Amino acid sequence: LFNGQVDYRTTEKFNDVFKRVRAIAIIYYINETPWLPGNGGETAFYLDDVKDHELQKYEKTVAPLANRALIYEINPWSKHAFLSNIMYKRINLIQWYHTTVEYMNELYKKSGIVL
Repeated sequence: LFNGQVDYRTTEKFNDVFKRVRAIAIIYYINETPWLPGNGGETAFYLDDVKDHELQKYEKTVAPLANRALIYEINPWSKHAFLSNIMYKRINLIQWYHTTVEYMNELYKKSGIVL
């Protein structure tokens, strides 16, 4: 930190942080109000071939139940989104685990995708 702010000066160690990509997401739901179907706030997962204009066609939804943790891989095919709340605020903590671009490229090289 530099004067209480992030130091954007170029150093090898600092720049290495920006060479990382998200690999895993964890959402921990802390909601105080019991969730009921129709309240909204779910996390939706879509098929890989869904187009942007078809985002209502999700494959799976996960309800934001209190004390539930949702853990999923983030990859070039993992299409996911937050479905808006209708009744209550969704209270949650989100954590992302990062890895190197090189690792992800090696992992997905058979698919022809390069990050």
